[in-house]
Amino acid sequence: GVRGFITTRDAVQAFFDGTDSGVKISEWLAELVPTVEARMVSIDSLLCDAAAKMTNEGLDHLVVVRPDSPEAVGVLSSMDVMVHTKRNAQHLRRLPYWKGPTVGEVLARESYLTEIQEKGFTLGQAASLMARKGRTSVIVQMSSGACKHELLTENEMLRAYLEDWSEGATVEELLTTTEAEHVRILQQYHVLPSVCLTDAASLMLSAAEPSHTCHHLVVRDAAVAGDWIGVFSALDIARALHGLSSELEVAKTGAEHTTVDMIMKPLKTVPVCSPTDTMYSALNSLDIYGQNAAVVEDDGGFKGLVTSRCALQAFVQKVPKDEKIGAWLERQHVRDSPRQIPLGTKLLEAASTMADHCLHHLLVVDVPGGKPVGVLSALDVARGVVSINYHCPFVTLGWLRLFGGATRLAEIGGVGRSSPQKRGHQEIRGKEADDCGS
Repeated sequence: GVRGFITTRDAVQAFFDGTDSGVKISEWLAELVPTVEARMVSIDSLLCDAAAKMTNEGLDHLVVVRPDSPEAVGVLSSMDVMVHTKRNAQHLRRLPYWKGPTVGEVLARESYLTEIQEKGFTLGQAASLMARKGRTSVIVQMSSGACKHELLTENEMLRAYLEDWSEGATVEELLTTTEAEHVRILQQYHVLPSVCLTDAASLMLSAAEPSHTCHHLVVRDAAVAGDWIGVFSALDIARALHGLSSELEVAKTGAEHTTVDMIMKPLKTVPVCSPTDTMYSALNSLDIYGQNAAVVEDDGGFKGLVTSRCALQAFVQKVPKDEKIGAWLERQHVRDSPRQIPLGTKLLEAASTMADHCLHHLLVVDVPGGKPVGVLSALDVARGVVSINYHCPFVTLGWLRLFGGATRLAEIGGVGRSSPQKRGHQEIRGKEADDCGS
């Protein structure tokens, strides 16, 4: 029977852990997580069950065994699942293609999205404006350099708080001094007001890189080359969904069948900190991990969610960096806000909660008031919108719970065989972006 199963990911983990190359493979496998039992699936299992197991265990491969036996008959990879799903694409394209409003129409609904701040705008002014209006960025005019404008985001304000920048310092000083860390919006992520919502969301997702996600697109004037007229963020996608005015518009999106557990980030992929950690330690973990949210918990359970927005508020309130994050969250009454949503919540309902309360992150719990199981960001909402419109969504394996549920592993031609084409094919891995998003 199967004694173990090793992938390249395990080899990388062994290298990272400094595992002695002389250790016996049986001893190493015994301590490996997930265990070999968690990596096995019966050949008569449904494809959706195998996909769910991959999702829950964070695995790209499963060993396929005979029913009630450890005898291996093949290996199932996430690529096998994706290829098979694509082959049955006619079942996936049941939903109408929805493009949504244009970026220009979304910006026209909120005047502050097109505001451009004058030269000399200070960090204190920027932090107050962003915190007051629920924004994640501001456009500021520059007095020198090649660019007439620059975009200040929550991530720069987080670093400003960690590095003790004065509220009287200008945005230009911060961006010029921290130029190495400042992520400019590249030319390919500048869009015209005529770009539709789904294309804008797709562009955000295509910009994802290791330790970096794109939450903003610069909107440029079609008539005047180089002029910035506004900024479009991931939260604006949630606002657009919330703004759908009729059942017909909702039906056109195809989103009524999409729930948050299909697109959220599982809790084990989100940074965790303790209520006794300092503000500096908790917020610095976001910067280190390239995330915008972290769960605060101890042995007593969940205490709150710390996000980049917390850095803005801390900067405005002049909160000491050695203050405990748990005590600060208690004073903020963060838990009084409708930040928690249960599994099974519809994507449109989650988007409405984000839009109504200017929340960029929601905590997903197993039941109302229950145990946290994941985090949903505005960028995850964008991912959900984009995925609905593709033959093979495959944003997470959870999508397969909707499609091809009656397929059994034995019906997939690739299981149990290895062809020259397959051996020469590199595994494709997606980045679990947000990162926690914005």
